[in-house]
Amino acid sequence: MSDHDFKQYDFEHPSILFILEDKLRTLFGGPVLYNAYFNTFGLKGNECKSGHIRELQIPDSSFDVISVIHAIHDIAPEDGQDIVKTLSLTLKAGGFFFIREPAKRSHGLPAEQIRSLLSGAGLGEIAHEESKSEYTAKHQKYG
Repeated sequence: MSDHDFKQYDFEHPSILFILEDKLRTLFGGPVLYNAYFNTFGLKGNECKSGHIRELQIPDSSFDVISVIHAIHDIAPEDGQDIVKTLSLTLKAGGFFFIREPAKRSHGLPAEQIRSLLSGAGLGEIAHEESKSEYTAKHQKYG
């Protein structure tokens, strides 16, 4: 079975642990935890959104900063570019896109593939760190 076939099978037949983790994260994570965290700094206008980017109905150019941590590699390969473009549309021109992704062959995406997805969505890399297991970078939206 190729890497692509394995990843596709994983999306089509998620394990019970994956389903449980996803439900718990939706129930307890995201907005419940992070919005309270933002408030401790007295930041105004900050909001953590949780859900499918296509269903959240976020207006274009809404955010100055987007942070994506260990999520892009879990998107079905055929949906990756479209979802990253949708995220990019919600970012203001000149806004920053921070990303941290596993880059192992056994789990994650190669750094070049991540760069290609982001570049294809109008995001240019301005700083990065790479190791054998992880890609971390700061990108900026053109325009």
